[in-house]
Amino acid sequence: MKRLSCVLALVAGCAGSAPFKPQFPNGGPQLKDALERAHAGASHGQSSIVLGVSDAPRAVFAYDIDAGKLLFREAAQVNALPSIAGELAVVPEATRITVRRLRDGSVVKELPLDGMHLVGADGDGTIAAVVLSTGGSINTHSRLVIFEGEKVRSDRTTTRALGSPAVLGGLAFVPHQRVHLSAIDPDGKELARARIGDDVASHAFRHQGEVYFGEHGFYRLDEASERGPAQGAHYWKLAPALKLPGAPPLFMDSNAPPPPIESALYRVALSALPGPTPQGALGLADDALYLAFYKQLYSLTADAASAHWVYETDSDVVGIRSVPGGLLALNADGVLVALDTQGLPTHQAQLALKPIAARIRAERLPGASTGEAEPLTARLDKAARNPDTRLVPSRGFAAQLLRPIEDDEAARLLIKLCTDVESPPRVSEQACASLGERTFASQAVLDALAQHPSYLDRTPVPPVGALASAALHAKDTRAVPLLGAQLFEPALPIEQVPQIFHALAGLGDPSAAIPLASFVRLYHADAGDDQFERVLVAGMDALIQLDPSRARQVLASLSTDQQGRGGVRVAAEQRLAKLGPEPGEEAAPTAAAPATPSDGTPPAHLTSQHVDEALSPVRPKLARCVRDAPEHPASARLTLVIDGDGKVAEVRALPESTQACARPLIEAVQFPATKYGKRTIMSYSVSR
Repeated sequence: MKRLSCVLALVAGCAGSAPFKPQFPNGGPQLKDALERAHAGASHGQSSIVLGVSDAPRAVFAYDIDAGKLLFREAAQVNALPSIAGELAVVPEATRITVRRLRDGSVVKELPLDGMHLVGADGDGTIAAVVLSTGGSINTHSRLVIFEGEKVRSDRTTTRALGSPAVLGGLAFVPHQRVHLSAIDPDGKELARARIGDDVASHAFRHQGEVYFGEHGFYRLDEASERGPAQGAHYWKLAPALKLPGAPPLFMDSNAPPPPIESALYRVALSALPGPTPQGALGLADDALYLAFYKQLYSLTADAASAHWVYETDSDVVGIRSVPGGLLALNADGVLVALDTQGLPTHQAQLALKPIAARIRAERLPGASTGEAEPLTARLDKAARNPDTRLVPSRGFAAQLLRPIEDDEAARLLIKLCTDVESPPRVSEQACASLGERTFASQAVLDALAQHPSYLDRTPVPPVGALASAALHAKDTRAVPLLGAQLFEPALPIEQVPQIFHALAGLGDPSAAIPLASFVRLYHADAGDDQFERVLVAGMDALIQLDPSRARQVLASLSTDQQGRGGVRVAAEQRLAKLGPEPGEEAAPTAAAPATPSDGTPPAHLTSQHVDEALSPVRPKLARCVRDAPEHPASARLTLVIDGDGKVAEVRALPESTQACARPLIEAVQFPATKYGKRTIMSYSVSR
């Protein structure tokens, strides 16, 4: 008979049973009825309140935003963030929870913790729900206390883990066991239950007459919730691969104890509200995900890929709350500021205290903004350069957010940040990465590629590797000659050369084969280490991709040059064999072209072979210049400016300490005059 009555209870829906029992059915008409009851009884227009903790001495306080006055400040040993529950303030202290009147701070009830912690509380003006729990999955016990006004209406304990509740229309909606959300009436009886499988049921909240719940995202509670997002449930979540500074959660895990009130976690936080997308799905109100990171506030798009604005406060932000049309934020100096969708202040108030953590309840943005917002590029640049060392992750994030902005100013700012020696490496590296990932053709990129370093003019080395990647992603073939010229810049860091090769090959302009061939020929015998050898091999591959015919000639020369490094010769042989002969020709060794035409006429232009032959008599002395340099480098890179008559006009050496020795030796050399009398700029490498 007992078993039969249990079955009958299940068939009847178990409505009105003791809460959180395993046998209670999910979904069905019970959920529909509970939601209709909640919607019918929903109240609106609660006052806007800041509830928080101040220090020296430790106290709990409440501030009425609408009235612009402090409601109370009471000394208390608060050890975690208080919660607002209708007209009550729920305050965790050393061994107890004090439930206080929100209007004056007087205590109306004390709840012993008994090894539990405050998970959360909420209220709608008449009913308030308070949840305590040990959390965890072993020996778990929790407590749900429901107040009607200031009196306890029901007090239930359970061995199931409970989450943070929401109250709507006189019903408490309580997450439990990480997969369920139950509707509980004021007497503590369970009316309905929903079960989810695509997120964690950890935190519930209400917004504009609806209940939402989740942890990594949020469901809108309705009859479709149990079907899951793939089957039409209204659900939004943070992008899975999202990497925000400080990695703040959307909601705290209710299974874990709350951070101590002094924790820096209260200064790194997210806030967002549900809202419809243009396609009618569940998204974020104002398409805004708000991030607080110490003194910086970001309004991000829902996928956090772009920024609407960034705002900097004078001291650390200790509490934020998104509202339709903007954000409310409180800082450690007690300044409350309201910011609209452009990041312009609409309201500001001084609370005349020093909060260390706070919770804000508000449903609207006070005041109205005036003036015009500063351009987003300038605001992000300022955020990236903030000298506060704690902000380095956020500063790098600001540099990252410059990437998707489609204008030259964003590119120019990234170029400056990328080469800024005063920025922390994390910031400059992120700026370089963001610059290289831009997909928009930019004159700023071309201007930077046209720049060559000059010690006298104080012109720095441009970030050529990142610029090359930017040109490639933008498919901007205008960069090809500029990249080719940068290949022979003595100050170019060797680790950036492969990025130039990759860009030239990817851009697909056949004219790039000429500087590629010259570079490989010029430096093939100077591969003093494995890194440079790998660079040369990458150059061979890029040349093959752009011009197989020219590559055959170059590789044939490199594969038989005994002065070249063994690894370079082997790589050239392997690639030459893979290429095979020219179409229609038999395989045969390819000889290097003669330096001077057989008829004795001047060459049209100087080649690396001309340079090799002309410098051959002084090469031993040049090698001694390298050996005698104070840095003891493995090699020196020389840039020669040769006039059309074959006379040397300028010599630049890197390291600079080799220049005094090498310059007179090279200036004494007579190079071949060229047919058209044009000046030539060539690079040459000398090993020890």
